[in-house]
Amino acid sequence: MPAPLTAEQGRGLSRAPAGGAYAENGEFYAGGTFYRAEKTDEKGEPGPSSYTVSVDRLMAYLREQGIPREHTDLAADIARRGNEYFADQSDKPPTRDERTVYDIISRAHTFGRPSDAQVRFLATLLERIANPPAPGPPVPAGRQEIAGTVASGKWHATEYGETFKIILAEDRGFRVWLTAPAAILAKVGDAAEIIGRRVRLTATLEPGNEQGFGFGSRPSRATLETA
Repeated sequence: MPAPLTAEQGRGLSRAPAGGAYAENGEFYAGGTFYRAEKTDEKGEPGPSSYTVSVDRLMAYLREQGIPREHTDLAADIARRGNEYFADQSDKPPTRDERTVYDIISRAHTFGRPSDAQVRFLATLLERIANPPAPGPPVPAGRQEIAGTVASGKWHATEYGETFKIILAEDRGFRVWLTAPAAILAKVGDAAEIIGRRVRLTATLEPGNEQGFGFGSRPSRATLETA
């Protein structure tokens, strides 16, 4: 464990950084764990911080809710690696699912146990991380005609006003995130009504960081198939 800097050297730091420097809350970071300097074990070593203790308690609670130990061990490792990344100890960013797991764990540390819905969501995320589905085919780049089923949709606020963003499960196996064309929304009373419907349109595609997922822009010539 690296020797921590003095509290004076760590003054003004909101989180415990790399190298074991103290943060203003009295904790310091080393080896993937936050430690609280005023708590020591029988050997006089710094004891685990409140964050580490609450993560351990949360993992025990999740096991009580039926999440298998191998998945709670995975969640605890995600929390540790998330701390490393956000404390500049690692340059490997978490995946989207790992970041969501990390955020839920961090909120549980601050606000208490997660809700039943969050527990179910955690179980789904951890299963997906432990057993990732086979990636879809690569998303073709450039102007493309695409067709498929609207898998999900949600309103998003932008500097230009609210837009309804959708994920289109394309017939060729990849997914595309893009703005629902106005021509399609005009055919339904509520934007959510297009979820589960088939659409066909032309858009400029850009592959994302994950194989099988990409982004669409400038949609045109959009049609909504009859329900």
